[in-house]
Amino acid sequence: MTNEPLVYVLILNYCSFDDSIECVNFLRKSMYKNYKLLVIDNASPDGSGPELAEFLPADEFMELKKNIGYAGGNNVGMKHALTNQADYVFIVNPDIRLPSTAIRDYIDLLE
Repeated sequence: MTNEPLVYVLILNYCSFDDSIECVNFLRKSMYKNYKLLVIDNASPDGSGPELAEFLPADEFMELKKNIGYAGGNNVGMKHALTNQADYVFIVNPDIRLPSTAIRDYIDLLE
């Protein structure tokens, strides 16, 4: 059991499979260990949702049936995170590449 706050990291995908996967790969190098990743596909018409579903574990992926926009998609993810006891939610765009200390730095600042 950890005393560190639980952080949910949300990535909202819309037609950005390559960027989303690269972002996930950077997040997996995080030095902060008490985080959960959730990639939300916002009904991408390019097929990136099913591709992500094959690449990611089921508990790290959510596919929306309808594009509900940036705020709507992230709100769905935030509701999921808060329902699952998240202490913090960190929203990351797919084209972001975070250093391995980013989540730790974020938590240190907030705490």
